[in-house]
Amino acid sequence: MPRTPLLRPGAYFEGRRSPPLRTAALAVGSLVLASFAATFVSLVVLAAGRTGLGGVVVAALAQLPLLLFGVLAFWLLVTLFVHLFVRWGDGDGGFRASLALVGWTLVPLSVPLVVGPLAPLVLYRAVPATPETAQPTFAAVGVVGLFAVLLGAGWQAYVCFGGMRRVHRTETPVAAGVAALAAVATLVLFLG
Repeated sequence: MPRTPLLRPGAYFEGRRSPPLRTAALAVGSLVLASFAATFVSLVVLAAGRTGLGGVVVAALAQLPLLLFGVLAFWLLVTLFVHLFVRWGDGDGGFRASLALVGWTLVPLSVPLVVGPLAPLVLYRAVPATPETAQPTFAAVGVVGLFAVLLGAGWQAYVCFGGMRRVHRTETPVAAGVAALAAVATLVLFLG
């Protein structure tokens, strides 16, 4: 049996009526830490020369509570939404199972949350800064960011679909609808 549902959600959730909430919470905590680390590194490298390291550290630390509460609020809101659809679609399982499932579906969001802050760092370091390269480099950062969001949303839908089918015993149309709506919510959040 896989240790996480990220690559094989159906096999991970098979036979589990209620996936462990503790491991899902640790996965969400890892998402927050990875995102914070990527933002911190990007701020230090890109802005330290202009504002000083102390200002960058304070700016990064000021974003940590917002990031933490934002992810937790998103987790709870999406869980409520998923659980309502489970009830509407005659699925099984309680709110705790929905909370654990949605926690795991948030982990793929680490792709855009980590790539987003690091893409400018990598691209601006790789391409010499000149007036001629500014526009194409900026466009490349946007394309990389868009690809990261699409990859994260698709991966999230995959995990959500497998979890809905196994954890909540929902029919395929309900599981596919919830997975698609979760991916759309992610796209709106990142691209809106």
